This record gives sequence, C-alpha cells and structure tokens, in this order.
Amino acid sequence: MTKELVRMCASEVEDKFKDCALSFDSYYKHEFKYVAQTSDGFILVGLIGGERDDIYRLSLNSVERVGGNVHAKWRDMTISKRTPDGDIVMYESWSDK
Repeated sequence: MTKELVRMCASEVEDKFKDCALSFDSYYKHEFKYVAQTSDGFILVGLIGGERDDIYRLSLNSVERVGGNVHAKWRDMTISKRTPDGDIVMYESWSDK
C-alpha cells in the first residue's frame, strides 16, 4: 500500500466539499470529531474545538457542513481517498500556497 500526498488549498476544499455533511463521531480532549464519506470515495475527518477554555461555548450538532470558511470553523480537516489499487491518497487541506 502506497501513500501519496496531494496539496489542496482551503479554497479548493470549500469549492469541492462546501455542502458535504459530516456526522458527529466522537469527543476527545476538548475536540468534536466529525466524519463523512462522499459518493466519489473521499473520506473527510474534521475536528472542531481543541481549547479546554473554549469548548463549552461550542454547540454540539449531529451534522456539520464543511461550509465556506474552513479556517474559521474547523481546527483541522483530513481528506483522503483510496484508489482502486488500494493505495491511499492524502490531501493536505490547510495549505493556501
């Protein structure tokens, strides 16, 4: 199994996944974790929160959309896709270069 890294800037993430709905998966160390798999095989894992002093101010929703300003909403987002050969392609989603 091979892993490949592909750069995807925030605007590309917003364009491609803006309406994608991620479902609440878990809570760990002051972070809400949301996951989704798109119809074209992308797997998204998004984290909201991370600060113990701020987490109580956030609303816990069963579904969150990626939305239009990924930096403001998501602390981190991992995007991956498995190829037909079984390889995993990781998309680096927070680079605006």
